[in-house]
Amino acid sequence: MDIKYYLYYLDSRFTGFPLIIRIAVFFVTLLAIFYIISMLRFFIIMRRQRRTEKINKDISDRFEEKLKSIFFTRQSFPREVIINKLEFRQDSLKNREKEPLTDLLLSVKKTEGQALNEYNYSEVVEVLGLVGYWEGLLRKNNLKKNKQALRMLEELSKNIPDGNIVAHRVQGRNHDLRKHSKSGYMRFATYDAFKFLEDDFDKEFNSLDEMRIHATLEERSKQRPLPLLIRWGYTAKNEKYKCFLIKEIGLFNQKESGAQLVEMYQQEKGYAVKAQLAETLGILKYNDAIDVLIADYGLIPQSVQERVIEAMGNMDSPKALAFLEKVHEETQEGILQIKIVDSIYKSDKDKHTFNRLKLKATDDFLSSVFIHVEKSNETK
Repeated sequence: MDIKYYLYYLDSRFTGFPLIIRIAVFFVTLLAIFYIISMLRFFIIMRRQRRTEKINKDISDRFEEKLKSIFFTRQSFPREVIINKLEFRQDSLKNREKEPLTDLLLSVKKTEGQALNEYNYSEVVEVLGLVGYWEGLLRKNNLKKNKQALRMLEELSKNIPDGNIVAHRVQGRNHDLRKHSKSGYMRFATYDAFKFLEDDFDKEFNSLDEMRIHATLEERSKQRPLPLLIRWGYTAKNEKYKCFLIKEIGLFNQKESGAQLVEMYQQEKGYAVKAQLAETLGILKYNDAIDVLIADYGLIPQSVQERVIEAMGNMDSPKALAFLEKVHEETQEGILQIKIVDSIYKSDKDKHTFNRLKLKATDDFLSSVFIHVEKSNETK
């Protein structure tokens, strides 16, 4: 029956009543409708949750022990054997079972203290058809599902055939999904994998982008040596992105880029980039940078001076130690003095210079700095 009938009926029943009564009836009616809708929603959610829990339990009971027996054995099984061990008929899984099965598979894979058989793992994912399922969700016009699918594909990364699986999302409007897709493409692609490192990677480069790209570079470095990242460092316009690439050069120990980093340090005007260059040259222990780092030490702000001091502590050169001793005598600033003493300790192999300067320390603060640095380094 038409709901309007009841509305007109209520209106006619209370016609002539005081306004406050009519307002009260109106709100009571609204609350009653809201209560009924809430209860219906509650029962639907509970029913859905019970069904999800039942599917999860059925999947776990059906596959967990079998997956463990396949994943954590030294023997590599042919695909037919894996299918038999899983007691699984291909294409028998329903779509609603594939998400909990993916969660279970990844959970079993990460079991602590167990050595994963990579070949068997790859075959299981292929047999279960999980990559195809998540690729299908990635192609749907649903941002939430797209993000979930991309994350799952990364978790299943050893079974992604190439970057084309995420290529259609690298030009999307949503900036988070777009950038996530670009880092995913870099991880999976077999051809031109690093093309998105051009043009500052994307707009509004942030810490999450740094984490994703670093994880991708780490994965690819396990397969083969990375290209020299200095190539993109030279052309980067975004200061934060430029600093990130320079930092990665140090983390991946690309010593071949030392000469170009020194050249960049001489030309660079931005102090944040200059500080990162000094830090990376120190990490690389690039002794040829010592003269350049010393040359403009007195002309740069303290934030850059601190990185130069730290870099000198990593250099294996008497010239670096002599410079540290010189600035130690000239510096009055407390924080900088601590870093200088720490770098002297690291650079001075036989500790002759360190001990001599320690004995010369006259004021209480400087004496405490030497004692603190000595103790902190001895406990490392």
